[in-house]
Amino acid sequence: MRFASNFQFHQMSHFLQWYVSGFDETKHHAYTTCPQFISAWRDHCDYHGIIFPCKGSPTVRRLTKFIKALGVQFPHTPRQDLAITIGVLARVAAHHGIHSADCLWTIDTQLLCRWARCLYAHSLCLRGVEHRYGARCSDVKPEVGYYTCTVGVRDGESKYKGRPRLLPISVGERTQFDVGTVLGVFIRRVHGSSKPSAPLFPAFARGLTCTKGESGKSFYAWLAVALSATKVSGRIGESSFRAGGATDMFAQGATDRHVQVRGGWRGDTYKRYNRPTIDLQVRQQQALLQTRSTRYAAAISTNR
Repeated sequence: MRFASNFQFHQMSHFLQWYVSGFDETKHHAYTTCPQFISAWRDHCDYHGIIFPCKGSPTVRRLTKFIKALGVQFPHTPRQDLAITIGVLARVAAHHGIHSADCLWTIDTQLLCRWARCLYAHSLCLRGVEHRYGARCSDVKPEVGYYTCTVGVRDGESKYKGRPRLLPISVGERTQFDVGTVLGVFIRRVHGSSKPSAPLFPAFARGLTCTKGESGKSFYAWLAVALSATKVSGRIGESSFRAGGATDMFAQGATDRHVQVRGGWRGDTYKRYNRPTIDLQVRQQQALLQTRSTRYAAAISTNR
């Protein structure tokens, strides 16, 4: 407040509140850097007819020094998207009544489409753009015991980061969480007579399949309602399934190279997507201790 009174600007305290609130994880504001902060101040002056100090003036220099000091004292950490792991998906399935593989034949077609999309994006660590626009019926080809999936945005649609073009999805146990099983039921029920160029995850209008894919806004809104009903908080974004898939692969003991190739990461960026919850960290630590104790007991018995 003393800083605002010195500059004789009655709205300065509001801008300072915006800047500091940018460090709060529960809020999101863009005015967290010095240029953006000054730009917001200039826009406010132009809107209200207030004279803005000229560039290089003592007022602007003092303001710049003050904001940089705030940035050093309170470093800003960007908000991360919620990692949608298999544990989160289990809550979504329970909320919608998907309790077994047999339920896949009786649930609503639109619900089946969205559930298949969740598991498909989670298993392949897809970005939002890859399962929103880049997925077509021709991208999933059945093989003996697995599916071959063509992933990665096409060259003519958006930028392509060089991730693998073909990734396998195996058909494992017959459960509602097995991606291969869900894809088999989904293709038979929804895409029995669809063209190869048809969207893999279409939109539905009045119970009928549309020729366009479901938008990300509609899909994320449905997912947000389900997570809110199951008391799961967090921001759902373009990298939610990407982070969830990477987290689960690390939890299952996958190597760094396997996760890097599966998600199409070139450098060590994949490490940022490993976001285990506290419960998962505890289980991983217990499994590690159990493995070490087993090896120690085996070594003692061998020395005897």
